[in-house]
Amino acid sequence: MAEAARPLKVAVAGFGMAGSCHAEAWRDLDGVELVATYSDCLERDEDAIRAACGPDIRIFADYDRFLGESGADIVSVATLPDRHCEHIVKAARSGSHVVAEKPICTTAEDLEAIREAVEQAGVRFTACFQEFHYGQFLAAIDMIEQGMLGRVHLAEVEYYNGMGPWVQQYWWTRTARHGVSSMVNCGCHGMMLAMLLMGDELPEEVMAMEARSAAADFAAFEFAPTQINLLRFAGGRIAKVSSCLDAIQPYAFTFKAVGAEGSLDQERFTSRRIAGLERTLWSTLGARGLGDATVIGGHMYLDFFKLFLASIATGKDLPRTGLAPAYRMHKTLFAADEAARIGRPVKLAKS
Repeated sequence: MAEAARPLKVAVAGFGMAGSCHAEAWRDLDGVELVATYSDCLERDEDAIRAACGPDIRIFADYDRFLGESGADIVSVATLPDRHCEHIVKAARSGSHVVAEKPICTTAEDLEAIREAVEQAGVRFTACFQEFHYGQFLAAIDMIEQGMLGRVHLAEVEYYNGMGPWVQQYWWTRTARHGVSSMVNCGCHGMMLAMLLMGDELPEEVMAMEARSAAADFAAFEFAPTQINLLRFAGGRIAKVSSCLDAIQPYAFTFKAVGAEGSLDQERFTSRRIAGLERTLWSTLGARGLGDATVIGGHMYLDFFKLFLASIATGKDLPRTGLAPAYRMHKTLFAADEAARIGRPVKLAKS
């Protein structure tokens, strides 16, 4: 009888809101063993780590020791955004597959370093846009990939999330060092969706404008919390992405896509590719919505991590969130921030 394959060893770097969810999800999965965690603030995190992961979990305050002594096959990177590049690059060079929270980095230079390190190491990599692998978003993307809307020439994505003093991550998300910009901070969700709706292509040009609320709740933000971006793709197709972190309203992440054969508006759609549908009536996707993503838990990552394990087994990157699409989205993200800074469009060169 053949011996059963050993469980893959998983180590989680960072134990804030996202890192604790990673640990919870990995512990609930078969075929893996959570063996270690890393924290850059042990006095804050140690009790929470042991409560969530058990009293025997190995905890490291030194990242190099964490990689060297944990023997991890998979590293979940969920540290603060400005540390992501360093931690991803070192994990890849150590031979570990990498699951990285978004944004995967905070500068264009770091983006190139990540791509080089992951490609040279030959490991699997995915950015944690888990919402594009289930439910309503996946159904919408799949419809477009199957051609149900024909050639999509317009996509609109809006991301609204009031990131005031009442949210757990406010202390860092408002800073230029960690939060960076509206788009890098949270707008990356909307940018990723827009690019997937447009066929996962790099746009030719991007323009952007910024604004900020007059509300005192958001006065401490070190960057403009609101940004609107226009993307021009080959053939004259366009997309609009809005990111508003100073909204006084419930969380909202909405989208529309218009093509030559039909349209999508959240859960509603129409398509001339399906016989019997009326152009003047909406049909409805029977798919799970995202819900309130300000309240997150390990359950949100379970199916996504299962797909990543399958990616490791097959040696093929995950579609939609693997290295190549994550690279294209972040490249567009940084171009959008540059366009907002200089006040004129920025052209993107393919690489």
